[in-house]
Amino acid sequence: MNFQTTDYGLVIEQLQKLPKKLLVQELESFGDDFAKTSWAKNILVNRLANALHTYDENGKII
Repeated sequence: MNFQTTDYGLVIEQLQKLPKKLLVQELESFGDDFAKTSWAKNILVNRLANALHTYDENGKII
């Protein structure tokens, strides 16, 4: 995924519409590079991780 936008709220909103399985794959794709990501990307990853526990595969609040 391309995280070049600075509107992380919009990115989160769009990503929350994706299937949970795909979000998990995105989080796992950071792998060893996670520690090298920028502060903003770390926040994004944390918010995505929280979203995984808040939304189902259809983007509906659990």
